[in-house]
Amino acid sequence: MQSNQRAVNGVHKELEWAEVAERQGRLVEALRAYHGVLAHTPGEWRAHLGIGRIALLMGEAERALESFMAVLVQVQTCAEAFRGRALAFFALGEDSRALEDLERALRLCDGDTSEVQLSLGCVLNDLGRSHEAMGHLRTVWDRNPGDPDVALELAYALAVTGAQQEARLVLDSVAIDAEEPLYVLLQAEGAAASGALGKAAQLRETALDGDPELAERAEALPHLARLA
Repeated sequence: MQSNQRAVNGVHKELEWAEVAERQGRLVEALRAYHGVLAHTPGEWRAHLGIGRIALLMGEAERALESFMAVLVQVQTCAEAFRGRALAFFALGEDSRALEDLERALRLCDGDTSEVQLSLGCVLNDLGRSHEAMGHLRTVWDRNPGDPDVALELAYALAVTGAQQEARLVLDSVAIDAEEPLYVLLQAEGAAASGALGKAAQLRETALDGDPELAERAEALPHLARLA
């Protein structure tokens, strides 16, 4: 009995250590620890959840999908698992399933829905549905003013829908890495809007060199689209 309790305590401590390592960005160590937890307790859904989060960060969508599904087998109401599975589906090109899971996650959220709504905003922006993204992103921005990730996605949605001046105000209100590709792309749109077409073309090229996957987003920006 006591040995079993010691084993349980040991698993809990290893799980806590893994979560701390993950938050600190020591992903390889965290991943190893999560697998160590599963070696002792295969049914520990929180370890599967951690592995899924790390797999997403590493760009391993199929591995993430498998991990989030393992969570949902045990906990059918886990909003974080639905959100994670949605992002894995989206990375794998399953757009409709991604949106369905994000809507499920939004309904299941107990408390702050900011992470899910930000994910919805990002996905909708990527799908060229920035008018729909706007409502989610404004809600998150109202709750988290000054968050650079939210600022970038909201500014992009604003720029796509023609609200260039408001987009500029949002970007100017936060500290953002000047080399962030989406930020550079928005600078390109601003330059194109002001008539500085040479500068706009140069900035667009820099943005796409940094993140080629922004090509479709660039085409959706009204002033940059005229340069193509």
